[in-house]
Amino acid sequence: MKKANKIAGFFRVCGFRKDNFKRGIIPYLIFTSAAVFGVYYAMNKTGQGKAFFDIWQGIFPVVYYAAVFTVMQEFIFRGILMPRLIAKYLNPFRVITINALIMACAYLAAAIFLPGLGQYKNFLILWSFPGGLVLGTLISFMYYNYPNIYLVTASVMAINYSVLIIGK
Repeated sequence: MKKANKIAGFFRVCGFRKDNFKRGIIPYLIFTSAAVFGVYYAMNKTGQGKAFFDIWQGIFPVVYYAAVFTVMQEFIFRGILMPRLIAKYLNPFRVITINALIMACAYLAAAIFLPGLGQYKNFLILWSFPGGLVLGTLISFMYYNYPNIYLVTASVMAINYSVLIIGK
């Protein structure tokens, strides 16, 4: 019984919660809508919509990327890292900033080391850190205020799918 409680407690700390779902759904819907609009605006403003689509389509098949990679990313950055940062620092600004910086570094490392980027490698290296920093800050802010791994994962999946859909 104690082991089951420990496991349940771990998942609750990692954001696997249903108790705050109703409180968080509207803010996440607003955030996701604004982020999708931001992606659309950025892709049209830079003229790089096709580049984003080709990069993501070329690296991962759509289902794999949007499902498996996003779930793993959110579990690591929001589910595991955020609670530990909150316990250590308590200061929301510090927690969100550190989480976003680590996420941006991970995006940059992926841009540098992932094979198969071809003609878009320099473009991706240039934009992965600032893009990861902005996205990481916004997502970390949302998760800090509404810690629900289901909602944050659904939100990031919608943003990722929007890149694939808009980029076509």
